[in-house]
Amino acid sequence: MIETLFHPEQELPLLKQEEFRALLEALVIIRHGKTRLNEEKRLQGSSDEALSESGKTEMIAQAEALVDVPHQIALIISSTMKRATQTSEIFGQILELPTQTLEGLEEYGHGDWEGEEVATILADKLNEAWTGRRISHELENGVPPHHGESFLIFLERVNQALHQLNRLKTTFTLAPESKIAIVAHSEVIRAIRFLYLLANELPGSRTISAMQKFEQQFSFTPNGDFIKIPHGLVQLNLENYSLQSIE
Repeated sequence: MIETLFHPEQELPLLKQEEFRALLEALVIIRHGKTRLNEEKRLQGSSDEALSESGKTEMIAQAEALVDVPHQIALIISSTMKRATQTSEIFGQILELPTQTLEGLEEYGHGDWEGEEVATILADKLNEAWTGRRISHELENGVPPHHGESFLIFLERVNQALHQLNRLKTTFTLAPESKIAIVAHSEVIRAIRFLYLLANELPGSRTISAMQKFEQQFSFTPNGDFIKIPHGLVQLNLENYSLQSIE
């Protein structure tokens, strides 16, 4: 079991509100294609699965749909995990774009739950990582539930990846309207959304204890609906923090 290294009054060094928004406006978010575990509706996490044949076919179709439209993507950056790099390679080959990987965008490690059916986990209301108490559970117990990755360390590594993307955006030679596509995972995309929400809703103190009042909004909408992340191109609404598939 991994012990957390955080304390309640520690601050997470989020990007500034305007800087964060400008970064997201320059990003195209892609969730990797489906794998066998995705098709079986099982939790995947740190398992380094390859794309299934249908997952490859779906990503090829999405990439080909961008060939004749002004997508403005100039560079594709992916997680180092196999399912993400394969998705990145498909988009890169079809769109004739350079690709590279970035550490920190890897999926959250679900520990004992990996390989379990998602429906079973969601149905168990005692599973705090899905009922919106990930931060509180870790602060109260000193360890993450289900022998998984520290949720706070996970947030911090995604946050650091965003800082790296922001530096890359300013140093990579791009036309003003150009965009960077990132290929990542469902929990990472939720984390990006959550960190942006925090940057807007916590303009002053960004302490971990201050984040607790928003922790349910990592996995759930304000109405209590579980936030599902589609495979392929994903749109993050910068006004209401909603996520939806791009057709």
